[in-house]
Amino acid sequence: MSHRRTDFLGSWELREWRIEYADGRLTQPFGRNPGGLLIYSDHNMSATIQGPDRTPSESDSPREAEQQQKADWFDSYFSYSGDWWLEGEEIVHHVTCALNPGLLATHQRRLARFDGRGELTLSALENLSDGSSRRHVLVWRRVDDPT
Repeated sequence: MSHRRTDFLGSWELREWRIEYADGRLTQPFGRNPGGLLIYSDHNMSATIQGPDRTPSESDSPREAEQQQKADWFDSYFSYSGDWWLEGEEIVHHVTCALNPGLLATHQRRLARFDGRGELTLSALENLSDGSSRRHVLVWRRVDDPT
């Protein structure tokens, strides 16, 4: 069943990000209570995720923070934006801006599922360099109604 663009429009709050492994293991890369906001407009999208309990800089300017603290901030934050479109049950994000420059100009494909109660699950299979794979599952809850 194909989705409609209007099903996605608006703002979504992250409820969970888990990674499922073939051996049954589950991990949560941003902990049990990650923060996140996913926004879809008519043509653009933006996703921002952060781990809980991030330590602020002791300086007024984050550019003056210690290198280790900057690395910790990078490891506990994920963000990209761009345009988007639908292909059947998948949503495709064309990344034009990202914290990780390795994502620039990529197409991030996500299988999209709505639960009928205001939640959207986006999932993607990631192939690892050792030949194995894992599935990322992100559950979002609608925080506004665009209609």
